[in-house]
Amino acid sequence: MATKRTLAITLVLVTTAGIVTPAFTGGGVVYATDTEPNDDFETAVAISEGTFSGEIVDGESDFFKLNASTTEALSAEVTSADNLDDLTLRIYDADRTQLASDGNAFQGIDATIKLPETGTYYVEVAGQSAGTNSSYTLNIDVVTPAENDQFAPNDDFGSAASIPEGSSEARIVGGESDFYQLEANATDAISVDITSADSLDDLAIRLYDAERSQLAADGNSFQGIDYTIKAPETGTYYIEVLGQSQQTTSNYTLNVDVVTPAENDQFAPNDDFESAASIPEGSSEARIVGGESDFYQLEANVTDAISVDIASADSLDDLAIRLYDAERNQLVADGNSFQGIDYTIKAPETGTYYIEVLGQSQQTTSDYTLNVDVVTPAENDQFAPNDDFESAAPLREEFSDARIVGGELDYYKITLNESESVSAEIRTADSLSDLVIRLYDPGRTQVASDGNDFGGLTISHQATTSGTYYIEIAGQSEQTTSSYELQSNQTFQPDSSNSQVPQNLQRFTGGDDSIGNLDVLNAVNAANSNQNIGGQSVGNLDILRLVNYVNDN
Repeated sequence: MATKRTLAITLVLVTTAGIVTPAFTGGGVVYATDTEPNDDFETAVAISEGTFSGEIVDGESDFFKLNASTTEALSAEVTSADNLDDLTLRIYDADRTQLASDGNAFQGIDATIKLPETGTYYVEVAGQSAGTNSSYTLNIDVVTPAENDQFAPNDDFGSAASIPEGSSEARIVGGESDFYQLEANATDAISVDITSADSLDDLAIRLYDAERSQLAADGNSFQGIDYTIKAPETGTYYIEVLGQSQQTTSNYTLNVDVVTPAENDQFAPNDDFESAASIPEGSSEARIVGGESDFYQLEANVTDAISVDIASADSLDDLAIRLYDAERNQLVADGNSFQGIDYTIKAPETGTYYIEVLGQSQQTTSDYTLNVDVVTPAENDQFAPNDDFESAAPLREEFSDARIVGGELDYYKITLNESESVSAEIRTADSLSDLVIRLYDPGRTQVASDGNDFGGLTISHQATTSGTYYIEIAGQSEQTTSSYELQSNQTFQPDSSNSQVPQNLQRFTGGDDSIGNLDVLNAVNAANSNQNIGGQSVGNLDILRLVNYVNDN
């Protein structure tokens, strides 16, 4: 071992039983020197807190040791040296296992670590190469709970500190965890965030239930470090603030809020079927907090339709809605914000229905506007309720404006004698591709249908028996809602003693006052080329009437 040169320093040094104990001089700075030999664990110099000067010769190591408690953190730093780039600092536990190290002079050479247990710890200052020669100053600080923050020691579940709502200033030292506990009811939500920190990127937060199972976590400082979650049950909850690495040291501000029903919205608590709030028709302002579900209930008749939509929200992409019947079976749902979040469905029976508004994740928090409308027959169209054979509306007019709401069925009836013909067509609609038209005979057997909107929706049939025939307009899905115009016509088999062309076909007769295949062809050509016959445009229904007339004659 080379002989070290004497450092000229001002110090008061008390040596007791071979332990170097620094004392304060008049300026309040503590100094001491390392004592040779101390180049391995066995010869480590016993020290306490303070500032120590030493020297590395020919790349040797200087070892120091001290006793500390599991509630404390150990901070070591090399603050000055002849050749700082050539030095390394290491910390070891009592088993001489390395806990931390630093040799990056750009950031300074230091290490701070929460002590895993009570016992002896070693600090090594070493040269980075065999040729390193440098004096140095070593600063040692044992951070006690009293020097940490108002809550320490609180580094595990057993020592978790009770925390009030609001903002609290605290500190992470040497990668430790800070644990807090609070009480919350099943009707509450828990909101936690770190608003400021010396090193926000290096912190994370976690939430645990009474069984210490993790419920939520966040360590993404780009979006902030926070979470809000609905308390699943009444009891104790634990908050953990921790460093992302074992050397993280940072002050931070922790904000805690237990959101009670009174602080939520006018309907809370309404987070299950049993607590579902009665909701009026119209718009209601409400709020999802921490991924909860909001339940509402309303009454509807079998003749009604139920229409629900979320008109606006802080976070529309994160919300969904569902509808349940009285037995709590889901009828319909929507969570597609690209098309809006809504549904309209015909009530299958009279009774209670439940609306659920929910977050798409357990941390969704968003204000929203809920619109609810129970569409009664009077609000539907002039024919409603006409949603089955028994309630079929008489069809008396050639043009009928009507409406499908929530995938319902609209039925119309018409009386035909044997050999009479009927034709019907939907020419316009809000959503033509979502509609179907069907025709049933007096035995309620389907005899014609069309759901191909490329050619329009058209049916035509000649009665083989006398009786009541039914026209059905249906939605292609349970949520189809569309206004439509139904055009219908009833024609008769001409009497053999009177071959006069019906009045509504007279304009197609040409010079011979009769209708044949050529007249039908002329009508088709006129329809395709948008030409008029007899001063009027030609449509599909006109052609159907001509075909039926030719076939019947």
